[in-house]
Amino acid sequence: MDIGSFLSAFKSKIKSLTGKAISSERLAELMDINAEKLRGWEKGSLPRKEDDRSKLKLFFHLKNLDNIPKDAPATSAKKVVEQLQEKLWIGKAVVSKKEVIALGKKIPMRLDEQEFAEAFPDWKGIPVYNVPVSAGFVKHYQDENTYEPIYHLRDPRFKDCNFAAIITGDSMHSEIRHGDYVVCQEVIDRSFIVYGDIYYVVAKNGLETCKYINAYVLDAKNRIYDEDRILLVPKNENITPSPLRKDMIDRLYKVKGIIRGY
Repeated sequence: MDIGSFLSAFKSKIKSLTGKAISSERLAELMDINAEKLRGWEKGSLPRKEDDRSKLKLFFHLKNLDNIPKDAPATSAKKVVEQLQEKLWIGKAVVSKKEVIALGKKIPMRLDEQEFAEAFPDWKGIPVYNVPVSAGFVKHYQDENTYEPIYHLRDPRFKDCNFAAIITGDSMHSEIRHGDYVVCQEVIDRSFIVYGDIYYVVAKNGLETCKYINAYVLDAKNRIYDEDRILLVPKNENITPSPLRKDMIDRLYKVKGIIRGY
């Protein structure tokens, strides 16, 4: 594969990973080179200067510019997307900036870049998937042959979480909007559920839902509760809360954060 074919395939892979096309001008800006120079490379002309050749190889993680492997565009695109992340966004012209909202009261302060590198040198972050959360997803998201993350969220507040994925529907509007990403941590010990917090529940009867979980009240006056059931409460007041037996829960994830795009 020549350099022109590589760059064309690379830009296509960037679009498939981020959902947004990247222009030659923006790519040149990210590489810190002249756009006209990049356009020449896109036509198949290899750079003559050793500095330019080194910059190409370093940015795209290429070992040899004269004989580029066919799988290089996909590999390079994935690595470049991860490296171009700034908090949660990949260049102003590639994807929209997003806000990360941490839920809960006892969340540690965000570390700066140096502190984070020292504290978590080998952690690449939690995977963020551009697919809706569902029963099928939560059972198979770890299989890279089925789902591939679009990037990793390197935020130490969510280091104990499993993934982030899209929520559909408006039952939790405006706390969680349709199309927001939820950052989820699997709950292994279901004997300890924090009432009033938001969870994603996958039930054995096919129910899949993101709701507040509250205690199921039998007698509010005398504070008598059903220990075997929970109440799934939506934010949307037009939707009725639903009871669920605890032994019907198949998978349970606590929602520890929201990734919101504007």
